[in-house]
Amino acid sequence: MKFLIRQESASRPFPHLILGLSVRFCPLLILTLAIGTADSQPVHRTRPLVVRFSTPTATTVIENNKITNSYQTEEKYSNPASSIPESFKIVTRSAEITAAQRDRLEKLIQSVNFWNLPEFSGAPPNERYYPYSITVTQNGRSKTVLHRSNPSFPPAPSGFRRLEAHLNELLSSIHSWESKNQ
Repeated sequence: MKFLIRQESASRPFPHLILGLSVRFCPLLILTLAIGTADSQPVHRTRPLVVRFSTPTATTVIENNKITNSYQTEEKYSNPASSIPESFKIVTRSAEITAAQRDRLEKLIQSVNFWNLPEFSGAPPNERYYPYSITVTQNGRSKTVLHRSNPSFPPAPSGFRRLEAHLNELLSSIHSWESKNQ
């Protein structure tokens, strides 16, 4: 019987010791022990997830467990009938979301059947509309769903509306934002 102990490469998320036991008539048995150091932080292994929700005046990006929201404020209009502001200020804020919030978002993406939603809905491209889009990147695939909002045309699909409502609720539920004004 021979024993082999070696330190794993630094590219691993946390140190490992590999203890290999090799016996002449038995296959190699490998036991992996996670060994933490005094300065190590807990590592949460999560699948990569990016959700981007864009409206005419705001963008929200959730990347893994971080949420960033940018929105227009202090809009000034030279023509009161215009929908295009002469000037505005952009506020960007970010926060961490909990594992439970992220899990709920991932489950909702699946339950609304996001991957099968139509890529476009609402007004045709040659009509006036307000663009609302949700992009999800998960498990090596990415999809954008664009709704062209115009009251003369059909509303967004139910799955899009449920996901949009959930993202807005998530934004409202966060109380400790780090803000950066631009």
